[in-house]
Amino acid sequence: MKLATLMATAALFAALPAMAADEPAAGAQPPAKVAQTCGACHGVDGVAKAPMYPDLAGQYKDYIEQALREYRNGERVNPIMDPMAKSLSEAEIVEIATWYSQQKPVVYTPDIKVPFVPKAGN
Repeated sequence: MKLATLMATAALFAALPAMAADEPAAGAQPPAKVAQTCGACHGVDGVAKAPMYPDLAGQYKDYIEQALREYRNGERVNPIMDPMAKSLSEAEIVEIATWYSQQKPVVYTPDIKVPFVPKAGN
């Protein structure tokens, strides 16, 4: 076995415990802010309550953190999110982003029935 392959394999196995740590524990409870505030629109599980709100389940942790910081700092403007984010501490932002990034995203499949369209000439 080549040294590079051996090193890559060893690195992968060394990283496995860290990767597993990113998954929520079975029966894990959401952070208080998610349960009290975020969940009203985005759902505690990250599946939005209405189509006008984005799903957050499975979103990248870094993206959620950045978005919340930008709302909090006034760099991103939204009349609903601005007051919500302004009250968040840095620890709460990380906690919220971690929670939603670990939730299983929903895959939507359209319920479209395509009518039969005869081919030209038939």
